[in-house]
Amino acid sequence: TEDFYRMLDEFLSFYPFEFIRSSEVVYKSLEVAIYALNSDKFECDAAILHYLINLFSWGFEFPPISEYDHVPNDIRQLVFNILMNNTSNTSDNNNTDSNNNDSNNKIEDNYGFKILARLIFGLIYNFPSDCQPDVYDLINKILHLSFISNKTDNRQIIYSWFLRILELFPAGSVSEPEQAKLLLSITNCLNLKDFRKVKTSIQDFISYYIRKNVKPRTTFGNESDDLFNY
Repeated sequence: TEDFYRMLDEFLSFYPFEFIRSSEVVYKSLEVAIYALNSDKFECDAAILHYLINLFSWGFEFPPISEYDHVPNDIRQLVFNILMNNTSNTSDNNNTDSNNNDSNNKIEDNYGFKILARLIFGLIYNFPSDCQPDVYDLINKILHLSFISNKTDNRQIIYSWFLRILELFPAGSVSEPEQAKLLLSITNCLNLKDFRKVKTSIQDFISYYIRKNVKPRTTFGNESDDLFNY
């Protein structure tokens, strides 16, 4: 897995536009990444995280590497569509309209949601501490990209992601005041467009949850979890 994502990262570095336009490859790489991030091996997690960070960095105005002066609009739109697309509806991958999905699609079928959920649960259960800076960098990029792109206000979508993530925790493991505290903090950060403060909100929530619930060898997201399975 580590070698696979290092190879993809090389393709992305040398042929970014061609790689991103090959949407089927990108979608498959996301599906594997969501599942493989259940690892507690630093090298494997780091390779996947670096790839995802570099991939979503192409959704912004300025490119992540100096060889290019700007990011073409169609590439930025494709990266946004990849993030917001539905994991069960990728046959129309080259459609540049991010609203092509049926309105009844479940939140948990969205790539942005699945990656965000995997990252948050990974911070609680399995990521080595050395991976945490990359994890928070990726969370920041996902939220920022989903918020600013497509000329629409996606705050409600992001709020729905966090609301659904809270529903995934075991019943009774997160008190209603703690849920409300996290959601209010996320809302305030989005209203202020302060995505870095989201990191603090998530860190505070995770610290609370680990103190209250997590014991040695506690796991989440194993092979029996449909949310992260393909």
